[in-house]
Amino acid sequence: MFRRKDSLLPVMPMPQVVFFPETFVDIHVVEEGHRQMVSSVRTHNWPIGIFLARESEGETLLARCESVGTFGRIVRVEQLRTGISKLTLRGKFRGRLHRFDQTEPFPLARVEMLTDHLHPDSPEALERALKELISLVQSFKPAAKREQVELPPLESWNRLFSTLLNSVAMLLPVMVEKKQQWLVQDDLLVRYKMMRDEMQRLLKFNRLLELIPPPADDPHLN
Repeated sequence: MFRRKDSLLPVMPMPQVVFFPETFVDIHVVEEGHRQMVSSVRTHNWPIGIFLARESEGETLLARCESVGTFGRIVRVEQLRTGISKLTLRGKFRGRLHRFDQTEPFPLARVEMLTDHLHPDSPEALERALKELISLVQSFKPAAKREQVELPPLESWNRLFSTLLNSVAMLLPVMVEKKQQWLVQDDLLVRYKMMRDEMQRLLKFNRLLELIPPPADDPHLN
């Protein structure tokens, strides 16, 4: 059982990885310290925190990674032929780093657990946001492959919205710095509005690409 504040948990700073709750991520374990971390995690039933490593070199480990990341449980371990282990983590909750109590053989940090909030003005407002999100996701598919999606019962809307939103955040082809800005948002509706703008921009870009004719065949290249 973890305390809401000041839990001591293992942390793995990763370059170019922003991990969201309710999603999955694969991590390749190469360093010996990370191998020891995985062994301890499986012994103590700890979650692992994945935090975006900053490009700039700081004097301390705390300065070299973003302060908000996501903790996930190991759901699969695969031993590759190269001898490297591949972990699959399922995101459980976000956390904020306060300090590192240990850096060797692997980082252990004091962490405050963060909670996502979803408080729409009314059920109708949540329904509109959920339908809009589903419509945006469908817009990335060819028209012939778009499906009619029926909403589940009202009591499932919050979970569906958060799961779909975070899954889309993992998949969108945008810079990790932008994804980190989404991750720090506690309010899921604010996170959605930020992501919606980016999704609409990507859709416009995709449509522009569709208007570009393919290059003509060059007989000299045949």
